[in-house]
Formats: sequence, C-alpha cells, structure tokens
Amino acid sequence: MLTDRAIEIVAEDKIRAAIAAGDFDALPGFGKPHPIFDEPYDEHWWIRRKLAREKMSVMWPGASAIT
Repeated sequence: MLTDRAIEIVAEDKIRAAIAAGDFDALPGFGKPHPIFDEPYDEHWWIRRKLAREKMSVMWPGASAIT
C-alpha cells in the first residue's frame, strides 16, 4: 500500500515531467486573467456557470431568477 507521501512524490514527479515536456505551454487562456476574478462575489457562481454552459435558466418559488 502506498503512503500519502509516496503518492505525493509520484504526482509531483509526473507534474514536473509534464512541465519539462511543455504539456502546459499552450493551455487556453494562458497569460490572461481569469474572468471570475473581475466579478463581484456570488455564492451561486458555480450554478450560474453550469446553467450558462447548458444554455438554461431556472426560477423556483421565492427565489430570484438564476441565469
């Protein structure tokens, strides 16, 4: 059985190898600020993003519309 430390070492080695191979060099949005940081805090941010991706909107009794 692998210890937590052994798993951490293996994961770190794989990440370092991927960085050395350039696997992270062409990620979408590289060098650009993440759009979520320019928005005010919203506790339902993940729901809104999911609904936007799915092109849906939801409204339930007693709640404002989430779109």
